[in-house]
Amino acid sequence: MLPRKTVNSSILIKRLSDNHVLNISLKSENKLGHGSFGCAYQVSHPHQQGLMVCKIIDLQGKSKNFHLPPRQLLRLSYREVAYLQKVGLLIGYFHDKDTHKMYILMKYIKGRPEYSINKAKHPEVEYLSFCALRKLHRTGIAHMDPHQGNFLINNTLEYASAIDFGLAKDHHFFREIRDYYKFLKKRHESVSTFMLHHGLTISQLIHFYCDEIQEHIRNNQWQVARQLFIYSVIIICALTGAGTLGVASVIAQRIIISTLLQGLSELVETFEDIYELRAWNQIYSARTQRYYQLITGLLVVTQGLLFALNLYRLTSSANVFFEECVANTTPIELANILTQIKPLVQSLLHWKAFFEKYLSSENTICEQYEAQIAQNAVYLPQFTAQTQIRHQRTRAISRAYAPPLNPH
Repeated sequence: MLPRKTVNSSILIKRLSDNHVLNISLKSENKLGHGSFGCAYQVSHPHQQGLMVCKIIDLQGKSKNFHLPPRQLLRLSYREVAYLQKVGLLIGYFHDKDTHKMYILMKYIKGRPEYSINKAKHPEVEYLSFCALRKLHRTGIAHMDPHQGNFLINNTLEYASAIDFGLAKDHHFFREIRDYYKFLKKRHESVSTFMLHHGLTISQLIHFYCDEIQEHIRNNQWQVARQLFIYSVIIICALTGAGTLGVASVIAQRIIISTLLQGLSELVETFEDIYELRAWNQIYSARTQRYYQLITGLLVVTQGLLFALNLYRLTSSANVFFEECVANTTPIELANILTQIKPLVQSLLHWKAFFEKYLSSENTICEQYEAQIAQNAVYLPQFTAQTQIRHQRTRAISRAYAPPLNPH
């Protein structure tokens, strides 16, 4: 909760699109609600079209459940600003270093929270929220907190929008799987409970992905054909063996090994996300929190071992390459070096985030994210064509994926 002095006050926030300064008035009667570390107000301004939301985060506050250090809250706040910009909702922001507050000005989304809608009468709303979550994944964002209060359904029950990116992280496959698990867990007594009148079903999931794959293939035929050809060649070469295809088989096997190492690093990172958040959660006893801290530490050590392994494989291949390249060309070792760069980059990104969370100063965090936000462009959706709508399920998907699809 914010202190009383911030109610019925005003704040100056620079609009990022043209650097125009907006004087935003915060009135207690326009308060939309409060969350773990702050609250949100509905606001407007004559020089800005449409309603807006001003979210205020107390960077030194402690919620009932989570006691995060100020540096962690500052980092999460800047990351939320960056993600809002990525999905095209950000208008501006202001970090008040004197009062230790972050003011985030974003577009207002009309709609009702998913939990406020009677699912017995409207079972499709859960499916609409799932469409919105999948759209978020396609922008490169894992929500990490997909409960029913973080999805707004429009008044005609045609599409949903995801909100509150306070715990969001960069997307990869295992974080996407975790999002789906939490999405179902927060809506059903058991993740294995799939009843038609409760909304999301296995059949709907299959239909959803079939529609999405069909749309993607229709709009990106040459790209999909090229990817299928490349993957097929790699798998066939790897399974055939070096005795038949020689260099091609060895290179294919090393590509697969490097891909598996990258996936293992992402899997460990996902478990680290889970146990790190539990370690800060005050609903657990001090003993349980220490247990989760220990698990988090072991996962960090595992990431360190994976990084050392990737670095060792890369340096070994480089040494062999430079020793042999004097005499002749070594395409196998050159290809081996190139295939090992990607898992090493994944490990480096993890350690960059780790040092940012625990070792970077607040000034470094501010400078880094302010520079990133200043040069980022507004996100445009991945798919570039509108599909023909024939039934309600397809219509829900199409509207959830939100045109405008053509930047021109």
